[in-house]
Amino acid sequence: MLEKKDKDFDYMVAPINEQGQEIVSLPEVLKSRVIKEYGAESEPLPVVAITDGAQVIRQHLYAVFGVMLVVILDWYIWVRKCAI
Repeated sequence: MLEKKDKDFDYMVAPINEQGQEIVSLPEVLKSRVIKEYGAESEPLPVVAITDGAQVIRQHLYAVFGVMLVVILDWYIWVRKCAI
């Protein structure tokens, strides 16, 4: 999900064809939406990723932003990992 300027959220998925193959990758969709929403901003954007920590999510974020972002584990995953 991407938080928009109006504080609403935009849920994103990669579009797929009839065979279930991605037409456009999720990182491309995210990059396009970020540019559309925030492309005219002159100040750096504060970006926070709240995820389950999956490596593929980190790879997607790196593909879009070009740097490794700080990732905050969601509460469910954090509790699960710390309760071991």
